[in-house]
Order: sequence, then structure tokens, then C-alpha cells
Amino acid sequence: MVSNHAKLKKIGPDLKNGPPDDVLGGDSVESCVNRAWQARRPSDLTIQANSSTFVSVQSMELNPWIIGMKTASNNGLSVARSGCSKLLIAIASVCLMSSMAFAQSIDTLEKIRKTRVLAVGIRDNNLPFTTLSQGMATGYSVELCNKVLEQTRKDLKLPDIRIQYVPVTAANRISKLKDGSIDMECGQTVNTKSRQAEASFSYAHFVAGERFIFRKESGFQSHENLAGKTVGVVKGTTAEKLFAQLKSGPLSSMNLVLFNDNQEAMKALEAGSIAAFGQVDIALESLRMQSSKPEQFAISPKAMSIEPMALMFRKDDAALRAIADKTLAGLYSSGEIMGIYDRWFNSGMLQVGMSQMLRECLKRPSRDAAVALDMGYSL
Repeated sequence: MVSNHAKLKKIGPDLKNGPPDDVLGGDSVESCVNRAWQARRPSDLTIQANSSTFVSVQSMELNPWIIGMKTASNNGLSVARSGCSKLLIAIASVCLMSSMAFAQSIDTLEKIRKTRVLAVGIRDNNLPFTTLSQGMATGYSVELCNKVLEQTRKDLKLPDIRIQYVPVTAANRISKLKDGSIDMECGQTVNTKSRQAEASFSYAHFVAGERFIFRKESGFQSHENLAGKTVGVVKGTTAEKLFAQLKSGPLSSMNLVLFNDNQEAMKALEAGSIAAFGQVDIALESLRMQSSKPEQFAISPKAMSIEPMALMFRKDDAALRAIADKTLAGLYSSGEIMGIYDRWFNSGMLQVGMSQMLRECLKRPSRDAAVALDMGYSL
């Protein structure tokens, strides 16, 4: 019997330094999923390789930030500031409750019926998934969202509904959903347990793994080599959370630098101000190929996670998410998704064959969350 590993081809001219086609870094789907499973389960338990369900590994969460307030040493001033602080806190609480009530009261389909607009959050310069140019969006995820628009028009019997693209960042995309600025987010957002507390997700449309990019001359082989190095991550990403946990643990000497977007981080790597940049592998490969000297950069061979990407919606917006799931399921079952995939991942500079894990997700659509492959880390 031929293993999954034997069936998977590698991408790029340099197999040692370029990222493999399979998100799991060259291992078979079975062995890597089993490794995640066994991190929390008895060794005699196994999971089938052809299962489309991701393993949910429960592990420790990062401690939340604790915000404190300083008081002046003068008692009178302290009391005065205390009173003002209480007033400000009360006002802020009212504003926050009003904002939360507004967000929770949004009936998205009714809003779309009234405005004839589907507001979609888009991250710029985020190819092959999304990019914006003069108000128009393109990319793999954009094509999927356009299909959701078509299905929404049919289901609501309103052919004049138009799409409005709203720029978002990795850091503000969830808040934009919650405050009603956008109705759905379209990009490379990873479905995680922590994000499920604030938003809901469609079926997975891509599967990636967390890795890091570096100059070949550095010779890095795993995240353990990053001790004492300066590493960049983008604010609000799964990379920020995972690398923060590494810094709080075995890589305490690592210097973590936050960037606003992928391009800013990649420029810092090219300039030599950081030694590595952590992000999902497909984004890193796209950035590497867009570099003026892609041969100078390599991507770490081992994935640190399994990260299903999905379209994102407000937490209680089951109606629009159902339309999206129906749309995606149709694209998957008809095979139309293959042409969309090839347009963005198998053309031009980027040549990335579809991984076995994504193929399984297309056969058996899933909304399961991402999982870190090392015990004790969470996404």
C-alpha cells in the first residue's frame, strides 16, 4: 500500500529549503494527526488517516492581560482621581454594553435586505488569498466570497445586492465584525478555539501550518534554533500567540517583534533587522516568491500546527454562515473549487499543489479548530 507521504509531491526547485506541498512538513497525514492526538491521549489510541476531522487538543491558554490603575501619593488627589476613575469606568461600561448590545442585535440578512449591501472585510496585500486595488478585491478567498454573494442573492431573491469591500487588519478583523462594520471576513483567517468565543466560521477552505522564514545562511532547522534571535510576527495572528508561548517557555531569550502586516515583516527580514518571521507556510511561500531574491530564503521544514482557514462571521450569525457553508459545499462537491485553487496556487510564480489534508476537507467539509502539534501550546 502506497503511503500518503509517497503520493505527495514537493514544491519548489530546492526540496531541502522550500516548503513541502503537504502542510505537515513531509510526514504522512496519519502520522502527524496521530502525533497531535497522542499529545493528550493514551498511546494505544489511533485515529484514521482519512478522517477529515481535526484533532482538538486542549491545552493551556495564555494568561489574560491585567490592567491596573496607579493612584497619586496625595490622599486628596487620590480620592479625586478615584472618583473620576469610577465615573470614567461607569461611562466606559455603558458605552461598551451599548456597543455589545448593538452588535448582538444585528440581523445580518435583514440588514442586507434593507441596504442591498454585503459588507466584506478584506486584508490588503495578502495574496494569494486577498488584495485590494482601487476598491476592487482579488484572490482565492475573494472568489469564494463572490460565490457567497451569488448564493445570497438567490436565497433572498434580491439580485441587486452588491458587495462592499472594507479594509481590515489581522488585529481588528474580529472587532470590525462585532461592531457591524463588516458582515463577514474574507481572507486567510484561521479557525481557532479562542476565536470561536467571539466569532463563527464556515467550512475550512484551506489548511496551513505554522512555520518561519529565514535566510538560508542562518541554517535554522527548527524553532529551537531561534533562542537568542529576533523574530517577527504580525499582530493578531496565530503566529503571535504561538511564538509568545514559546517566549514564555523554552525560548525566553528570543526577542519577539510585532509588525502590522506580512509585507512589513518580510521587509525587516530582507533588511536583516530580524532573523526570522513566523507565519502560516502558504503566506511565507508567497512572500518568498515575491522577494527579489527568493533563493536567499528558506522556510522551516517542520510545521508547528495544523491550521484550517475559513470565512468568518459574527458569533451568532447562523443564517449567513449557513449560506456560506452551502456555497462552499457546492463548490467542493462539483469540483469547481479545483479550478479556483489552481488559478491562485498553481499559476505564475506560486506553484503549490493541493495537500492531502485539504483534499480530505473538501471531501468531508469541517468547521473544526486549529491545533498546535506540541503539547502545552494553544492557538
